[in-house]
Amino acid sequence: RLHIHLGDNMVNSCLVGNTHWERNEMKMKDLPGAVPQFFFAPAQFQSRTKEWGPEGLTKRMVGAWKRYTNQAIPQGYLKVKYFNTVPEILNVYSRLSKGDVHTQEGIVCSLWPQDDTKANL
Repeated sequence: RLHIHLGDNMVNSCLVGNTHWERNEMKMKDLPGAVPQFFFAPAQFQSRTKEWGPEGLTKRMVGAWKRYTNQAIPQGYLKVKYFNTVPEILNVYSRLSKGDVHTQEGIVCSLWPQDDTKANL
């Protein structure tokens, strides 16, 4: 709808998390405005690793995560929940696959002790 509403004023169009895109690929080429581009996280990760190096990427990701959590947790936008046993992890995976996890829940699964996981936030 945005492409039709904005027409040639649509200067950038990015699809994130789009599954089964091949079914819609032909329709998207006919839309007015910018041609939709796919954002594929693994490709972006690979590109940034090449550009910044593994340490540079890690440093930027940790910094961005800390900036985000320092704002989102106190404001209630993010509620980090830790799962540290195999039964807990299997249970939360089942919930995730069914769509039974609230969007505010930040799921951290680790078989390392919980204190070590929290230290990385």
